[in-house]
Amino acid sequence: MGFVAIASEELADDAGGRARDEGPVRISTVPRHQSCTVSTIVTAADGTLVYGPERPVDVANTTRTLIRQGGDRNRLCDFIRFEFRIALGEARAAGLDDTASIVAAEMPLAQRRVHLLRLQTYSTRLDPVVFEAMDELPAPFATIEERRAASDGAAIRAVHGLLRRDPFTSEHRWTAALTGIGPSPFRSYEDEGSEKPNHRKDESFAIAAVGKTEAVRNSLFLDKRLGEAHDLTGRGFLRLRHNKQATLIPIPAEVSDKAPIHLNLAIDQAMAGAGKGAKSRIGKPVALYALELFEAHMLNALRRREGELPTYVGVPDWLAERYAANDPLDGDGADGSEDDDAG
Repeated sequence: MGFVAIASEELADDAGGRARDEGPVRISTVPRHQSCTVSTIVTAADGTLVYGPERPVDVANTTRTLIRQGGDRNRLCDFIRFEFRIALGEARAAGLDDTASIVAAEMPLAQRRVHLLRLQTYSTRLDPVVFEAMDELPAPFATIEERRAASDGAAIRAVHGLLRRDPFTSEHRWTAALTGIGPSPFRSYEDEGSEKPNHRKDESFAIAAVGKTEAVRNSLFLDKRLGEAHDLTGRGFLRLRHNKQATLIPIPAEVSDKAPIHLNLAIDQAMAGAGKGAKSRIGKPVALYALELFEAHMLNALRRREGELPTYVGVPDWLAERYAANDPLDGDGADGSEDDDAG
Protein backbone atom coordinates (compact mmCIF):
# COMPACT_ATOMS: atom_id res chain seq x y z
CA MET A 1 0.00 0.00 0.00
CA GLY A 2 3.00 2.32 -0.28
CA PHE A 3 2.77 3.22 3.39
CA VAL A 4 4.68 2.29 6.54
CA ALA A 5 4.06 3.31 10.16
CA ILE A 6 6.73 3.16 12.83
CA ALA A 7 7.01 4.01 16.49
CA SER A 8 9.88 6.29 17.41
CA GLU A 9 11.89 7.54 20.30
CA GLU A 10 14.76 9.96 20.82
CA LEU A 11 18.22 8.43 20.70
CA ALA A 12 20.19 10.23 23.37
CA ASP A 13 23.89 10.94 23.50
CA ASP A 14 25.89 8.81 25.90
CA ALA A 15 29.45 8.19 26.98
CA GLY A 16 29.75 5.19 24.71
CA GLY A 17 30.04 7.38 21.64
CA ARG A 18 26.56 6.86 20.20
CA ALA A 19 26.01 9.01 17.17
CA ARG A 20 24.26 12.31 17.72
CA ASP A 21 24.09 15.22 15.32
CA GLU A 22 22.17 18.45 15.09
CA GLY A 23 18.40 18.25 15.29
CA PRO A 24 16.03 15.63 16.66
CA VAL A 25 17.11 12.01 16.45
CA ARG A 26 14.14 9.74 15.90
CA ILE A 27 13.93 6.15 14.79
CA SER A 28 11.76 3.09 15.08
CA THR A 29 11.67 0.94 18.21
CA VAL A 30 9.02 -1.63 17.19
CA PRO A 31 8.34 -3.77 15.30
CA ARG A 32 11.76 -5.21 14.60
CA HIS A 33 10.67 -6.60 11.24
CA GLN A 34 7.64 -6.09 9.04
CA SER A 35 6.63 -6.34 5.41
CA CYS A 36 4.92 -3.74 3.28
CA THR A 37 4.83 -2.55 -0.31
CA VAL A 38 6.29 0.51 -1.98
CA SER A 39 4.85 2.49 -4.86
CA THR A 40 6.75 2.69 -8.13
CA ILE A 41 6.85 5.15 -11.02
CA VAL A 42 6.95 3.90 -14.60
CA THR A 43 6.81 5.49 -18.04
CA ALA A 44 3.60 4.91 -20.00
CA ALA A 45 3.53 4.28 -23.76
CA ASP A 46 2.97 7.99 -24.42
CA GLY A 47 5.96 8.97 -22.26
CA THR A 48 3.90 10.08 -19.26
CA LEU A 49 5.20 9.21 -15.79
CA VAL A 50 2.52 7.18 -14.03
CA TYR A 51 2.31 5.17 -10.84
CA GLY A 52 3.28 1.56 -11.49
CA PRO A 53 2.56 -1.65 -9.58
CA GLU A 54 3.50 -1.84 -5.95
CA ARG A 55 6.52 -3.93 -5.00
CA PRO A 56 7.08 -5.86 -1.75
CA VAL A 57 9.81 -4.81 0.65
CA ASP A 58 11.00 -6.03 4.01
CA VAL A 59 11.60 -3.39 6.64
CA ALA A 60 13.74 -3.87 9.72
CA ASN A 61 14.94 -1.95 12.72
CA THR A 62 18.64 -2.69 13.20
CA THR A 63 21.63 -1.43 15.15
CA ARG A 64 24.85 -0.92 13.20
CA THR A 65 28.36 0.02 14.30
CA LEU A 66 30.66 2.46 12.54
CA ILE A 67 34.27 2.48 13.76
CA ARG A 68 35.99 5.84 14.11
CA GLN A 69 39.78 5.97 14.23
CA GLY A 70 41.63 8.71 16.04
CA GLY A 71 44.24 9.12 18.71
CA ASP A 72 45.50 6.01 20.44
CA ARG A 73 42.37 3.87 20.11
CA ASN A 74 39.30 3.27 18.01
CA ARG A 75 35.87 4.45 19.03
CA LEU A 76 32.64 2.55 18.34
CA CYS A 77 29.78 4.63 16.99
CA ASP A 78 26.54 2.63 17.37
CA PHE A 79 23.42 3.88 15.61
CA ILE A 80 19.95 2.60 14.85
CA ARG A 81 18.64 2.53 11.31
CA PHE A 82 15.36 1.60 9.70
CA GLU A 83 16.17 -0.54 6.64
CA PHE A 84 14.11 -0.98 3.47
CA ARG A 85 15.22 -4.25 1.85
CA ILE A 86 14.29 -5.07 -1.74
CA ALA A 87 15.03 -8.47 -3.29
CA LEU A 88 17.20 -8.43 -6.39
CA GLY A 89 14.43 -9.89 -8.56
CA GLU A 90 11.90 -7.33 -7.42
CA ALA A 91 14.38 -4.53 -8.03
CA ARG A 92 15.13 -5.84 -11.50
CA ALA A 93 11.41 -6.07 -12.34
CA ALA A 94 10.91 -2.49 -11.16
CA GLY A 95 13.89 -1.21 -13.16
CA LEU A 96 15.79 -0.18 -10.03
CA ASP A 97 19.56 0.22 -9.99
CA ASP A 98 22.15 2.43 -8.30
CA THR A 99 20.41 5.56 -9.63
CA ALA A 100 17.34 4.72 -7.55
CA SER A 101 16.14 5.98 -4.19
CA ILE A 102 13.49 5.20 -1.67
CA VAL A 103 11.48 8.42 -1.44
CA ALA A 104 9.74 8.69 1.95
CA ALA A 105 7.31 11.52 2.66
CA GLU A 106 6.42 12.10 6.29
CA MET A 107 2.70 11.79 6.97
CA PRO A 108 0.49 13.68 7.21
CA LEU A 109 1.84 15.63 4.26
CA ALA A 110 1.43 18.91 6.16
CA GLN A 111 4.68 17.82 7.86
CA ARG A 112 6.37 19.16 4.69
CA ARG A 113 9.40 16.87 4.86
CA VAL A 114 10.67 14.25 2.40
CA HIS A 115 13.59 11.84 2.80
CA LEU A 116 15.65 10.70 -0.19
CA LEU A 117 17.28 7.38 0.70
CA ARG A 118 19.84 5.98 -1.71
CA LEU A 119 19.45 2.35 -2.72
CA GLN A 120 22.71 0.49 -2.13
CA THR A 121 23.69 -2.92 -3.38
CA TYR A 122 25.34 -5.53 -1.16
CA SER A 123 29.02 -5.92 -0.28
CA THR A 124 30.90 -8.95 -1.56
CA ARG A 125 32.61 -9.35 1.82
CA LEU A 126 32.05 -7.96 5.28
CA ASP A 127 34.87 -6.22 7.12
CA PRO A 128 34.76 -3.92 10.13
CA VAL A 129 33.28 -0.65 8.87
CA VAL A 130 35.99 1.93 9.57
CA PHE A 131 35.07 5.38 8.29
CA GLU A 132 38.62 6.72 8.19
CA ALA A 133 39.68 3.76 5.97
CA MET A 134 37.07 4.49 3.27
CA ASP A 135 39.36 5.76 0.50
CA GLU A 136 36.56 5.35 -2.06
CA LEU A 137 34.52 8.22 -0.61
CA PRO A 138 34.38 11.34 -2.81
CA ALA A 139 34.83 14.94 -1.65
CA PRO A 140 34.37 16.29 0.95
CA PHE A 141 35.61 13.04 2.53
CA ALA A 142 38.26 12.09 -0.04
CA THR A 143 41.27 12.54 2.25
CA ILE A 144 42.06 10.94 5.59
CA GLU A 145 42.20 14.39 7.15
CA GLU A 146 38.70 15.21 5.95
CA ARG A 147 37.33 11.91 7.24
CA ARG A 148 38.97 12.37 10.65
CA ALA A 149 37.47 15.85 10.93
CA ALA A 150 33.92 14.67 10.13
CA SER A 151 31.33 14.46 12.89
CA ASP A 152 29.67 11.11 13.60
CA GLY A 153 26.49 12.32 11.95
CA ALA A 154 28.30 13.47 8.82
CA ALA A 155 30.17 10.15 8.67
CA ILE A 156 26.98 8.11 8.87
CA ARG A 157 25.32 10.25 6.21
CA ALA A 158 28.33 9.76 3.93
CA VAL A 159 28.31 5.97 4.37
CA HIS A 160 24.65 5.77 3.34
CA GLY A 161 24.45 8.56 0.80
CA LEU A 162 27.78 8.39 -1.06
CA LEU A 163 28.70 4.70 -1.23
CA ARG A 164 27.32 2.41 -3.95
CA ARG A 165 27.57 -0.66 -1.71
CA ASP A 166 26.08 -1.07 1.75
CA PRO A 167 29.10 -1.95 3.93
CA PHE A 168 26.85 -3.51 6.59
CA THR A 169 25.37 -6.39 4.58
CA SER A 170 26.47 -9.11 2.18
CA GLU A 171 22.97 -10.49 1.66
CA HIS A 172 21.96 -10.33 -1.99
CA ARG A 173 19.52 -7.43 -1.95
CA TRP A 174 19.21 -3.68 -2.33
CA THR A 175 18.98 -1.65 0.87
CA ALA A 176 18.05 1.92 1.73
CA ALA A 177 18.28 3.16 5.30
CA LEU A 178 16.55 5.83 7.35
CA THR A 179 18.10 6.96 10.61
CA GLY A 180 17.28 9.79 12.93
CA ILE A 181 20.43 11.62 11.96
CA GLY A 182 19.56 11.74 8.28
CA PRO A 183 21.88 9.31 6.45
CA SER A 184 20.73 10.73 3.14
CA PRO A 185 19.58 14.23 2.34
CA PHE A 186 16.09 15.19 3.44
CA ARG A 187 14.29 18.16 2.06
CA SER A 188 12.31 20.32 4.46
CA TYR A 189 10.18 22.99 2.84
CA GLU A 190 9.05 25.68 5.23
CA ASP A 191 7.65 29.01 4.27
CA GLU A 192 7.19 31.80 6.79
CA GLY A 193 4.26 30.99 9.03
CA SER A 194 4.11 27.29 8.25
CA GLU A 195 4.30 24.82 11.08
CA LYS A 196 7.63 23.19 11.85
CA PRO A 197 7.86 19.44 11.19
CA ASN A 198 6.28 17.72 14.16
CA HIS A 199 8.17 14.56 15.11
CA ARG A 200 5.54 12.30 16.60
CA LYS A 201 5.79 8.98 18.39
CA ASP A 202 3.69 7.36 15.65
CA GLU A 203 5.70 8.51 12.65
CA SER A 204 4.54 7.16 9.31
CA PHE A 205 5.61 7.58 5.70
CA ALA A 206 4.31 7.32 2.18
CA ILE A 207 7.06 5.41 0.39
CA ALA A 208 8.06 4.70 -3.20
CA ALA A 209 11.02 3.13 -4.93
CA VAL A 210 11.99 5.48 -7.74
CA GLY A 211 14.55 4.65 -10.41
CA LYS A 212 16.61 7.46 -11.93
CA THR A 213 15.32 9.70 -9.16
CA GLU A 214 16.67 13.03 -10.32
CA ALA A 215 15.63 12.41 -13.94
CA VAL A 216 12.07 11.68 -12.77
CA ARG A 217 12.03 14.83 -10.68
CA ASN A 218 13.33 16.95 -13.55
CA SER A 219 10.71 15.48 -15.89
CA LEU A 220 7.90 16.37 -13.50
CA PHE A 221 9.13 19.96 -13.40
CA LEU A 222 8.57 20.10 -17.16
CA ASP A 223 4.95 18.93 -16.92
CA LYS A 224 2.69 21.38 -18.77
CA ARG A 225 -0.10 21.38 -16.17
CA LEU A 226 2.25 22.01 -13.28
CA GLY A 227 3.97 24.75 -15.25
CA GLU A 228 0.68 26.46 -16.06
CA ALA A 229 -0.47 26.29 -12.43
CA HIS A 230 2.81 27.75 -11.22
CA ASP A 231 2.78 30.51 -13.86
CA LEU A 232 -0.78 31.40 -12.87
CA THR A 233 0.30 32.06 -9.30
CA GLY A 234 2.86 34.49 -10.69
CA ARG A 235 -0.06 36.45 -12.14
CA GLY A 236 -1.75 36.49 -8.75
CA PHE A 237 -4.24 33.62 -9.08
CA LEU A 238 -4.65 30.10 -7.76
CA ARG A 239 -6.79 27.68 -9.77
CA LEU A 240 -8.54 24.99 -7.74
CA ARG A 241 -10.28 22.00 -9.33
CA HIS A 242 -12.72 19.30 -8.31
CA ASN A 243 -14.47 16.80 -10.60
CA LYS A 244 -13.88 18.92 -13.72
CA GLN A 245 -15.07 22.08 -11.98
CA ALA A 246 -12.63 24.91 -11.40
CA THR A 247 -12.45 28.36 -9.88
CA LEU A 248 -9.81 31.06 -9.69
CA ILE A 249 -8.89 32.60 -6.36
CA PRO A 250 -6.84 35.80 -6.27
CA ILE A 251 -3.81 35.47 -3.99
CA PRO A 252 -1.60 38.21 -2.53
CA ALA A 253 2.04 38.59 -3.52
CA GLU A 254 3.20 37.32 -0.13
CA VAL A 255 1.62 33.95 -0.95
CA SER A 256 2.44 33.78 -4.67
CA ASP A 257 6.12 34.54 -3.94
CA LYS A 258 6.33 31.21 -2.08
CA ALA A 259 4.84 29.17 -4.94
CA PRO A 260 8.24 27.68 -5.96
CA ILE A 261 8.65 26.28 -2.43
CA HIS A 262 5.23 24.62 -2.54
CA LEU A 263 5.81 23.27 -6.06
CA ASN A 264 9.12 21.64 -5.08
CA LEU A 265 7.46 20.12 -2.03
CA ALA A 266 4.47 18.83 -4.00
CA ILE A 267 6.69 17.13 -6.59
CA ASP A 268 8.83 15.43 -3.94
CA GLN A 269 5.74 14.26 -2.03
CA ALA A 270 4.09 12.96 -5.21
CA MET A 271 7.26 10.96 -5.96
CA ALA A 272 6.72 9.18 -2.61
CA GLY A 273 3.31 7.97 -3.79
CA ALA A 274 -0.13 8.40 -2.29
CA GLY A 275 0.37 6.34 0.87
CA LYS A 276 -2.71 4.29 1.75
CA GLY A 277 -4.32 5.52 -1.47
CA ALA A 278 -1.52 4.11 -3.64
CA LYS A 279 -3.54 1.29 -5.24
CA SER A 280 -6.17 3.70 -6.56
CA ARG A 281 -3.43 5.78 -8.19
CA ILE A 282 -1.85 2.97 -10.22
CA GLY A 283 -1.75 3.94 -13.88
CA LYS A 284 -2.50 7.60 -13.17
CA PRO A 285 -0.08 10.44 -13.87
CA VAL A 286 2.27 11.39 -11.06
CA ALA A 287 2.03 15.02 -12.17
CA LEU A 288 -1.72 15.11 -11.47
CA TYR A 289 -1.14 14.11 -7.86
CA ALA A 290 1.64 16.70 -7.63
CA LEU A 291 -0.78 19.29 -8.98
CA GLU A 292 -3.38 18.37 -6.37
CA LEU A 293 -0.78 18.70 -3.62
CA PHE A 294 0.52 22.00 -5.00
CA GLU A 295 -3.00 23.45 -4.94
CA ALA A 296 -3.52 22.21 -1.39
CA HIS A 297 -0.23 23.64 -0.13
CA MET A 298 -0.96 26.99 -1.78
CA LEU A 299 -4.45 27.06 -0.31
CA ASN A 300 -3.12 26.25 3.15
CA ALA A 301 -0.59 29.08 2.81
CA LEU A 302 -3.49 31.39 1.95
CA ARG A 303 -5.46 30.09 4.92
CA ARG A 304 -2.55 30.80 7.26
CA ARG A 305 -2.38 34.37 6.03
CA GLU A 306 -6.11 35.09 5.90
CA GLY A 307 -7.23 32.91 8.81
CA GLU A 308 -9.86 31.25 6.60
CA LEU A 309 -10.82 30.79 2.97
CA PRO A 310 -11.25 34.26 1.42
CA THR A 311 -15.05 34.38 1.17
CA TYR A 312 -14.97 37.66 -0.68
CA VAL A 313 -14.12 35.79 -3.89
CA GLY A 314 -17.14 33.51 -3.58
CA VAL A 315 -15.60 30.12 -2.90
CA PRO A 316 -18.21 27.55 -4.06
CA ASP A 317 -19.58 24.95 -1.68
CA TRP A 318 -17.91 22.03 -3.48
CA LEU A 319 -14.50 23.66 -3.02
CA ALA A 320 -14.94 24.47 0.65
CA GLU A 321 -16.14 20.92 1.27
CA ARG A 322 -13.21 19.36 -0.53
CA TYR A 323 -10.56 21.28 1.34
CA ALA A 324 -12.25 21.14 4.72
CA ALA A 325 -13.49 17.56 4.90
CA ASN A 326 -11.03 15.88 2.53
CA ASP A 327 -7.77 17.79 2.86
CA PRO A 328 -5.12 15.73 1.01
CA LEU A 329 -2.47 17.04 3.40
CA ASP A 330 -4.19 15.83 6.55
CA GLY A 331 -4.39 12.05 6.18
CA ASP A 332 -2.47 8.92 5.25
CA GLY A 333 -2.68 9.49 1.51
CA ALA A 334 -5.11 10.56 -1.18
CA ASP A 335 -7.62 8.10 -2.58
CA GLY A 336 -7.07 9.06 -6.18
CA SER A 337 -10.72 9.89 -6.81
CA GLU A 338 -10.15 13.51 -7.73
CA ASP A 339 -9.64 14.97 -11.19
CA ASP A 340 -9.04 11.77 -13.11
CA ASP A 341 -9.48 13.60 -16.39
CA ALA A 342 -8.15 16.98 -15.40
CA GLY A 343 -6.42 18.89 -18.12
